[in-house]
Amino acid sequence: MLSTALTFLSGNRALHMKPQKHHHHPRRESPGPDHGAETTDADKPSRSTSLRRKAANLKKPRPKKRRIFRPYEIAEYLAAAQRLDPASVSSLALGAFAGLRRPETRELTWSNITPDCIQIPSGRTKPGQPRSIPIHPTLRRWLATIPRGESEQPVVPPDFEERLRELQTRVGVSPANSVPLSVSSLRLTHVSYVLAEAVLREKPRRSCVIVAGGKITKPDVAAYWAIHPENPKPRRRGRNQPRRSS
Repeated sequence: MLSTALTFLSGNRALHMKPQKHHHHPRRESPGPDHGAETTDADKPSRSTSLRRKAANLKKPRPKKRRIFRPYEIAEYLAAAQRLDPASVSSLALGAFAGLRRPETRELTWSNITPDCIQIPSGRTKPGQPRSIPIHPTLRRWLATIPRGESEQPVVPPDFEERLRELQTRVGVSPANSVPLSVSSLRLTHVSYVLAEAVLREKPRRSCVIVAGGKITKPDVAAYWAIHPENPKPRRRGRNQPRRSS
């Protein structure tokens, strides 16, 4: 059946493809009243002009595809935050294990966090409607390590984005060669692992899921939700796990 489809497609291409005449361009004649005059060397484009035209036609390099963080990377960043900058733990944990957006993270107060869920008011969500985010047991463990402030006190520091960038540099990872450590990349990672967990639970015969430019396996999902503050040791990089510089 597949060979028949390929034959059908190739036959249609042969019927509908137009001859490519652009491979054989005739020599352009210099504009002038006498079109039958021969082209002289003065009428030909200079070498510098030809080089500029070729440079303009070069394709721009494609931007690197965004990829998700691996479990060992999240564990490494959280362990580094505990050691180097404890104020960054809140934004890291909320991004990785709750998937909060940037405005939601910036304006989150302790009054929005209940024992079972995180309540996001309507004025802070992207759709403009309030939403409730269940607190995963892993996130509950990390929130327990953060000193709880007053009800209207922000959960994360106001300079949390700068702190995340500085933390990534202090860990020794160049943002130019890796996924930038930000609320957006943490949210993408969270959504990808939640989606992969749901698909793998619904289809137990599948061994992996391809989402967000990365492959997530069943052991990856288990390792992701097993990142606890009591023992956030980075998981060793496997053979099939991409390096940070990719």
